[in-house]
Parts: sequence; structure tokens; C-alpha cells
Amino acid sequence: EEYWDKISLAVDETSGEILTFDGSVISALFHSTSSGKTESAKDVWGGDKPYLVSVESPGDEFSPKFYAEKQMSVLEYINTVKEKYPEADEGAELFCEAVTSDAGGIITVKVLGVLLKGTEFRTLFDLRSTNIEFILDGETVLIKTKGNGHGVGMSQYGANYYAQQGQKYSDILKHYYSGVEIEKMP
Repeated sequence: EEYWDKISLAVDETSGEILTFDGSVISALFHSTSSGKTESAKDVWGGDKPYLVSVESPGDEFSPKFYAEKQMSVLEYINTVKEKYPEADEGAELFCEAVTSDAGGIITVKVLGVLLKGTEFRTLFDLRSTNIEFILDGETVLIKTKGNGHGVGMSQYGANYYAQQGQKYSDILKHYYSGVEIEKMP
């Protein structure tokens, strides 16, 4: 109820508008909170969408979900990995050879000898994002995350920050979706 008038006005003022890239309607992906920089679709899912590339996203640090931590014992960590990946080697390194994107998200990482995509690691440990810091302290594993969501496309907190700075919706959309046009539906 509190936001209904604002939402209705936004819908009415943009009715019939679409985002296009090279004349085709885009997939306008979004997420809650980036790590301060969005992820490219290519780094997260492997599909190259030229309008879904990494861009700066100030304001995300004000999100209550910007930082998170998950702590567990080394044994819990190993058991979680082995349950999903029985071929995992308990004697191998817990976390190594991480390849990260320009935005800091994990693209791939080797976990107990198994090569995982960053998205698989995020799902496996129910993490908020793939932008992580892995800390081993004795028999404890601490995983710190930055951001909330897949990180591709428009950050809701970043877009809100830009709006609060006086940016127009069209400029915000064109920032998060590189090279797009806003067109009226035919």
C-alpha cells in the first residue's frame, strides 16, 4: 500500500516501452545487490550477451545483504562436498585454483580435487553470491560473501542509489544494460 502510487506512476509512464539490443528485445536480468561491480553473463553462465557485461555499481554497499558470512567445521565442509561429489578427494586442498571475474566473482574453483563452477560452489554452500573470500582457520572454514544474487544485469540497490542521486530511469537502464535502446513497442 505504501508504495502503490509510486509503482502505478512508474508503470503508467513507461507503458509500451521495451529495451532492445540490435533491434531485439533483451533479457533484462536483475539481482538484489552487486559486490560494487556487476558480473558479465559470460562469466556467470558462459553465454555471451553483449548488453550483460560488468559495470560499476555504486550504492550496493548500503544494502543490508552486501556482506554475509558462513562458518562451518572442516569436517562439515568436506561432508557437504562429498555428498554432492562422491569423487572428491578428502586429502586434496579444500579450496584452490580459483579463477575470478573482473567483478570478483568465482568463475571456477577446485574443491577437494573437483573443478566446480562458481555457481555450483554458491549453490552447494547456500551462499549469497560467488564473490567470496575463503578463510581456513585451524578446523574452521569461514566463507565471506559480498553481494546478493547472481550479479548479472541491474542491481536493485545500485539502481535505487542512482535514482536517489537524481539519475533518470532511462540513464540507469542504459548503464546496467550496455548498448541498449529504449523503444516504444510497435
